Amino acid sequence: MQHIEQVNSSLDSKQAKQWLDINRMLQIPIEGIPVRNGFKCSLCIHYTSKRSSMSVHLRTTHRQMNGETLDILVQRPFGGWFKKYIQIERAQENDFIEADAWRDELNRQFELSLKIDHSGGDPESIDMRLMNSFIAKVRYN
Repeated sequence: MQHIEQVNSSLDSKQAKQWLDINRMLQIPIEGIPVRNGFKCSLCIHYTSKRSSMSVHLRTTHRQMNGETLDILVQRPFGGWFKKYIQIERAQENDFIEADAWRDELNRQFELSLKIDHSGGDPESIDMRLMNSFIAKVRYN
């Protein structure tokens, strides 16, 4: 917990599922999680980040109904078993700027880490926090 600078313990899977069941829509985004454009089914509470996925959902789940795809903002607060999007009512402009800046900085740091010469360098000098954040980024996005 100290290594990742986390004060509180994480939610367990049961608590994460309960939170998702209760919070399908938030008024403001969760800080530190990217907000992206997404889509919502007009007939149920299914959210996705791809229009093609929503088309498949409408064809398979709501065959005889006239469902529509609505444009919304979404966030995905959990990864792993709980890769579900939640709807964000309103986001500030700087949320998109911060998300893009966060992604660009992570990509820049990763590219720099690939250029490190490991043949004669000190392996202790590699920033493990960067590697862990990259692994987390890849795993949960």
